[in-house]
Amino acid sequence: MSEIVTQILDDIVDTLRSSGIFEEVKLGKNNSSTAIPRANVLFEGCETFQPDDNDSSQWKRLKARVIIHTRCDSSSQAAQRAANLSDSAAEALLATSYRSAKCHDLPIGKATEIGQSELSSNIKRPEVEISFSLRCHFEIQEA
Repeated sequence: MSEIVTQILDDIVDTLRSSGIFEEVKLGKNNSSTAIPRANVLFEGCETFQPDDNDSSQWKRLKARVIIHTRCDSSSQAAQRAANLSDSAAEALLATSYRSAKCHDLPIGKATEIGQSELSSNIKRPEVEISFSLRCHFEIQEA
């Protein structure tokens, strides 16, 4: 993983930690934690694009997933609680969308983009899991 990718992922984690929404935020999976609510940021990969007008740089799209775990005894309130946490996390990430000036609005996408939230059906109650995709765009100069 390149240094800039690591820095962007660290910024995402730091943003979620400083938001005050979660008891715990980790980079990578952490299935043993009991902190509630908690978030995990998973790196899913990078795509590379060549600009039409500049052979000395590349545009990059970092793809990540934010997975949020919470607990709710009432199944009727579980989806709402998870959705509220997901919305708050997305708002925090978009409020600082340039990831400490490492990401930029490019023709391939905005500095930070948030995908649709998805509620997991594989989790046993009272645990609730919701996730959303995250895309960050940046430019690197080729040597």
